[in-house]
Amino acid sequence: TIHNWTFACCENLQSIVMLPNITKISETSFDGCTKLTTIYGISETYPEIFANKKGYQFIDINEPFTDVVYGDWF
Repeated sequence: TIHNWTFACCENLQSIVMLPNITKISETSFDGCTKLTTIYGISETYPEIFANKKGYQFIDINEPFTDVVYGDWF
């Protein structure tokens, strides 16, 4: 759980990595984080749901390379 006001007013916070075991993020956890744009995490977990709900870009850290297809031998 990320509780109320945990990162509130962290004005220079631009991105954050969230582990897949996070199951609750309070609505006010990131209030005042005016530069926060990106949440990194694992797809189909609560951090992705939260990012989509709040309008943050979500980047799946399970597949960091966008120029190859998962399963390619290289």
